[in-house]
Amino acid sequence: TVYDVPRISYKLVAEMLREALGDVEWTSKEELERLAFFVPQIDLKDLNTAFRNLRGSLEEKGAVEEGGFYKVMDAVCKPSVLRKLDPVPISFRELGGLYAVKEKLEKYLIEPLKDPVSYIEAGFEFPRGILLLGPAGTGKTFLTRSIAWALGLRAYGLEIHRVYSKWVGESEKKLATAFSEAKRFAPCMLFVDEIDSLLRKRGSEKESEGVSMRVLGLWLTMQENAGRNFIVMIGATNKPQNLDEAVISRFPIRIAVDLPTPSEAVDILKVQIKLRNRTRLLGGIRSKVVLGVNDSELYKLGNLMHSKLFSARDISEMVSRAIANKLYKIKRKYGYIPEEEVVLEYEDLEESINETPSTISAVEYESMKKIMKKYALN
Repeated sequence: TVYDVPRISYKLVAEMLREALGDVEWTSKEELERLAFFVPQIDLKDLNTAFRNLRGSLEEKGAVEEGGFYKVMDAVCKPSVLRKLDPVPISFRELGGLYAVKEKLEKYLIEPLKDPVSYIEAGFEFPRGILLLGPAGTGKTFLTRSIAWALGLRAYGLEIHRVYSKWVGESEKKLATAFSEAKRFAPCMLFVDEIDSLLRKRGSEKESEGVSMRVLGLWLTMQENAGRNFIVMIGATNKPQNLDEAVISRFPIRIAVDLPTPSEAVDILKVQIKLRNRTRLLGGIRSKVVLGVNDSELYKLGNLMHSKLFSARDISEMVSRAIANKLYKIKRKYGYIPEEEVVLEYEDLEESINETPSTISAVEYESMKKIMKKYALN
């Protein structure tokens, strides 16, 4: 369970601190509660472990000296730069669309990880990294979570905004810690979304060029060892032209994740319905949602979504709008939402497609196609 400040009483965390620290005294009750109030988003298990470690380090002193609040908050409550990615509850083969992308990932990543001994004995070297590039919303993060589900691996996302720091050496320290944590949980996947904002081309950011250079150098060194430590490095970007050339060369497998074709858009639509039915109780929706369209209508919907340059994210948004519109109409008519199935018909989906804006414009997509052609290795 992950807690954040708005959802948890700081007094409850203060009680956890008191229980963990036992006889170790604080200079004031107010300082203890202040520490608890500023606990950032953190895994409860990690928090308890940190408290136990804190107790061990302070037992010799028998008390927390004046100002100890700041030291303890820095040591215990500093948010991790890694975020656990929840796996997608759907098999990799069931994932909608992305036929060519899935084939490449199965060939170079999934099958080798299922039988690593045979592949290693045959001379196979695990890739140092896989770079997924393409327009925003095409399912790059979703793919990573689905792979984790398929392989039963832990998957972690690197929180880029938590890596950079104004303090000298702090950014490199955070990045090194992230790699150490990933190595501890290996085999695992380390996903870096918008990787271009972390590993920018040298000389592109004058103000923080020194920090960027140090982070870049450390990244290149650590990525060299990622494969042999069974850390699967997956980067995602819609701006590969902003990545440093040395970083690009460290990703021998570069796969373009393009907007879906008409048939892929239909597959994604079906998967979105399936996912919502699997999790509908969590969302408070009791009714099962089904598609009430025939093959001819699905063909038309696929072409319509494709013509509007819909990404996987756009299709997900479109389905949510269609469900909301349908339930609104039902409730207006009957005064309540019935228990039986909610059928999304062609008119419901067509209306929702026309209402949903596309993430990318036609001009942007033409530019993106040229970039994908230049940087992807097919």
